[in-house]
Formats: sequence, structure tokens, C-alpha cells
Amino acid sequence: MRTIFSSRVVPFFFGLAFSCAACDGSKGNPAAVCPEGNEIRASCAGVPVEPVCPEEACASAVDCSDTLSVKDDASLASAISGAAPGACVVLAPGSYGAVALPAGVSLLGRSADLVTVEGVTVGGGASVVRGLTAGSAGIAVESATGARIEAVRVTGASGRGIDIAAGASLTIVDTTVEAGATDGIVIADGATVTIERTLIEDNAGPGLWVACSTDCDCADKPDVVVRSSIIRDNHVGGVVLFAAKADLEAVDVSGTLVGDDIAFGLGGGGISAAACSSLGARDLQVFENESYGLLIDASDALVGDPTGDPSVEIAQNTVGVWAQHISEPGPQTVTLDGLEIRDNKGVGLGVSGETVGLIVCRSSVHDTTGAGLLVEGGASQQVGDGLLWLDGSEITIDGLALSGNPRSSILIDGEAQGSLTNITLEGGDEEKGILQQGYSGGAQPTIGANSPAISVTSDSPLQIPVPPAGVPRNL
Repeated sequence: MRTIFSSRVVPFFFGLAFSCAACDGSKGNPAAVCPEGNEIRASCAGVPVEPVCPEEACASAVDCSDTLSVKDDASLASAISGAAPGACVVLAPGSYGAVALPAGVSLLGRSADLVTVEGVTVGGGASVVRGLTAGSAGIAVESATGARIEAVRVTGASGRGIDIAAGASLTIVDTTVEAGATDGIVIADGATVTIERTLIEDNAGPGLWVACSTDCDCADKPDVVVRSSIIRDNHVGGVVLFAAKADLEAVDVSGTLVGDDIAFGLGGGGISAAACSSLGARDLQVFENESYGLLIDASDALVGDPTGDPSVEIAQNTVGVWAQHISEPGPQTVTLDGLEIRDNKGVGLGVSGETVGLIVCRSSVHDTTGAGLLVEGGASQQVGDGLLWLDGSEITIDGLALSGNPRSSILIDGEAQGSLTNITLEGGDEEKGILQQGYSGGAQPTIGANSPAISVTSDSPLQIPVPPAGVPRNL
């Protein structure tokens, strides 16, 4: 059963007070009725329970140059064929076939519970699609400038729920994308999309897939902003980024599963940023994903808010946070500021792939649980580490509290670079200390104020788990 976490994270700092020199830089309206589980901070994610407007012919708050009311497929086809940019096609309650909107023509229903179309294609311009359910054909945005999808339910799509082509710009608000056969929402090269108060759930593929076709060589990265939204119970990945820009605020990502069939028999992570992506995230909760909570691979990221209260919780995943290959091809930086990483399985925070430029501030890793993970050599080994520091990576840590991690508190394997300042070990972690194993000379982290010494051994008594695999570029 899913645990509903508090809307504000209270980090575990065990009385530690410090300033973070390395990290210093700098909600939608709640619905009147919100289904249980769809609350997200002070908002409600998904299709509203109430109709968009009281009138059956619901065109209010849309700037319509002409209003064309239809009640069946014949009148819909006639209206579409004669509609000019700026016209609004208003649907009476009922069911309709698929609709291809000419550029700048809007399609308006009163409520997703009252109006159903097989699918919608947005041909361009500032079209509005509102107050309806889209069925097996989903919604395809072939071209758009300032388009809007509002109060729409996309359910049971045979392919992608909402497929946004290269270069389009639109806003998706108060919308549900559910139970699709593949991805929930897909955003391609150069598209600019804002998603607000939206629920993406129960899709057989990733919930939100944002990718440029040329990865690190991308000249025009797709750019998505997600606010006050819930992404849950999807497969393969919750949020997947390849050479993309993403900014997340007040977002919950949970319950991601591995794929159900041969093609999708992989993944299961909450958020993955790979191939020179840029991720910003604040007021974030990532929990109960079958694989990692957050994976940052050869990408930039600022997770947390250096100017505000700690507000990111990564909990109950198999591996909490993992960063790898940072500065490849680079230069890239990753800052984790104000994270509570708790109750994850196997590893709380892992760093590998010769990462350079990782900064950790004002954070905690606690109550990691032991779990059987694949280790180097191919066997499974019981692992339960707070911070796992691998491959000579460089980490600057200023404020990290660790407690209740069963195998090791901080485990450094081989050489390492960086610094440790304001490190607090409690709840049994003080007995484990900081261990640097397999060390035969070379780089070691420097020890700053309020931090324990490193215990060093040339032996390697603890086996090292294999880093989590990200989502393949081509599923």
C-alpha cells in the first residue's frame, strides 16, 4: 500500500547547523472537489470533477472568432471543413470519431465525463482542446504555437497518449493521461511545453518522455516545465530525459514499474536525466519506484533550492539517488541541496563513472534497508550503504547527516577526490565511520570541519554493487 508523504519535507539533520558555501546561489488553485490521492500540495492534479462551465455549449473563456455547435459526427465533419483559424467547434454531450483540427481551430466540450472523441490531431496555431475525453487515438500535436490542452482525459490510447512533435509549443493543464499502451506524454526536438496540475498514470511505457533525436549534439533541446503534477504507476520510467531541459516543481513521481513485456522488460526508475540533459527540481517527492528514485547520467542538475528550505524527498526506492559520468562529455555540474534520502533499498546515494563536479549540501541519507543487489562479478550480495563513492569520483560535501545505514555509512572504493565538511554520523553510523577500502595510494578526500577521519585499508572486504542501468535510448 502506498504511503502518502507529507507535503513539506522535514530533513533529518540531527541538530547540525551550518552554511553551505558550495551551494549558495539564490501553485495552481485547488479544485473544489479533488479525488483522493490526486492532491498535490495546494492543488489537484488531473481532470476536474466539475464541468468546465455550466452551459451545455461551453465556449466561455476562449477567444472564438466564430462558434460552431455540433451534435454528431456529420455536423462535426461539416463544421471542421468550413472552420477558419480562430473558430471554435463546440461539442454537445456524446461520442464522436477522430478529429483533425485545422490550424488555429479549437475543439471544446463541457466535461471529460460528457464528451468523448476517438482522438484529436492539432494541426497548428493556437488551438484549444478542452473539456473532453480522447480515446484510443490519443492526441497528436503535429504543429502548434501557443496551443492549450485543458480539462482533458486521454485514456486507453493504443499508442502514445499525447504525442508532441518537434518545434511545437503548448500548455497542458488540469489533464489526465492514463492507461495507454506505450508512453503517456512524448515531447520531441525543440518543443516547448508547460504541464500544470496534470496526472499521468498507469501507462505501459514511461509517463513523460522528453528527448532530442541527436542526444548530446542536439542544437534545440526540448524544454518542459512541470508544476503541481503527479506521475505514478507507469512502466519503464516516470520521467525520462535525453538531451532535454526540464524544470520540476511540486511534482510527485511514484510507483514506476519495470516493463510488462519483452520490449519493456527493463527500467522501473522514477526520474532519469541522461545524454546532456539539464534538470532543475524543487519541492519534489520521488518514492516507491521499483528501481532508482533519481538517476543523473552525463547531465547537469540542480535538485533542491539553495535559497529556500530543504524540500526534496527520495524514499523507498531500490537505490535512492545515483549520479554517474558527470562531466562526460562535459563540463557538467550536479548540485543536490536539501535532499532527504531515506528508507531506500541497497544504496541511499551512489556516485560512479569518474564523476567530477558533484556538490552535496544540507542533506541526509538515513535508514537505508539491506537488499540483494547485483555486484561486480555477477552475483547478488546483500547491500545497505548510505553513500557509495566509486571510480575516483570527485564530490564536494558540505552538510550531510547519515544514520541507520546497515552495511556502511560512507564507503569509498579506491581513490577519491573532493572534500568532506560538516558530516554527522549517528544511529549506528558513527560506529561504521567512513571507510576507504581498496586504497593503495593516490587521491583522498580532504577532511573539513565537523567531520570524522577516514579509515583506510588496502583490502576490499565489501563487494561493490553494479550501478543502476538507465532507460535505453531506443526502447
